[in-house]
Amino acid sequence: MSNRTVIDLIGDVHGCGQSLGRLLRKLGYEYRDGAYRHSERHAVFIGDLMDRGPRVRLACQIARAMVEAGNATWILGNHEIDVMGLVLGDGIEPYLDHTKRRLGKAAATFNSIPGPELLSLCQWLQDCPLWLEQADFRAVHACWDDHAVARIRTVAPDGIIARQHFGQLYRSGELQRAVSRLVRGPSLPLPNGQSMVSRDGTARKSFRVAFWLDEPDTLGDLVFQPDPLPPGVAEQPLNGTIRAGLPSYASNQPHLFFGHYWRRGRPAPLAENVMCLDYSAVLREKLVAYRHRPGQALIADQFEWVDAAPEWT
Repeated sequence: MSNRTVIDLIGDVHGCGQSLGRLLRKLGYEYRDGAYRHSERHAVFIGDLMDRGPRVRLACQIARAMVEAGNATWILGNHEIDVMGLVLGDGIEPYLDHTKRRLGKAAATFNSIPGPELLSLCQWLQDCPLWLEQADFRAVHACWDDHAVARIRTVAPDGIIARQHFGQLYRSGELQRAVSRLVRGPSLPLPNGQSMVSRDGTARKSFRVAFWLDEPDTLGDLVFQPDPLPPGVAEQPLNGTIRAGLPSYASNQPHLFFGHYWRRGRPAPLAENVMCLDYSAVLREKLVAYRHRPGQALIADQFEWVDAAPEWT
């Protein structure tokens, strides 16, 4: 990557393989010798290429070929880790029962990719990192948490979980919790046992929160998801316990790129050093990339995207 002048960071693909090809071509990549390539650009997939969408196999084939050609980095998201657990097991139970998962969010993956090919892909994904860290930027699927990263570095200095430790991601413990923070982000329980239904139909008893704010005062200040909180929740003040449990990302830290959060509208930075790249492609919105030039400030003009709606035509 050191000889590349532009880093193209690409948000959650979620099986929108046709849209991914269109976005790469729009960014100037050419398909030759079995992979999309560019002499001066390097793509970084921010995770969650799997599940939900109509062309999971194509999306994964594109990304894997680019990584193997030296033209991309694939960062693991929560959906990759979930599928890997189903296919590879946790080191104790070699292969888990796929029946229930086939009816859920991973159905598109299991229905799209033949069993032997999916096994090969999941084994290969064990060599992909949980984050990418360069001199002036970081990329992770959902959240950069210094404490979680430090815990993971004790077994994975480069963010790649060694295969002998991989099973711990599916068993309760410090490593599992640290990885979960990076790939799922921080969340808070809804007060008084309340629940809500998100726009993808999932019932939740917690909500996703921002981790880069300087002075949040209420639960409503923290909420970072497309679904509104139940009535009366947003106005509730933060207490010391909640504040102490939240990660933070200061304005003097390197640029941070992540996905995961189902944004909509026109892409723009969240802060001077914070950028979310998930713009709900699988909900027929946008598949988004940010063209990062090392040493430059984050600016909205460096976004590029394609309309994902034609994926279903």
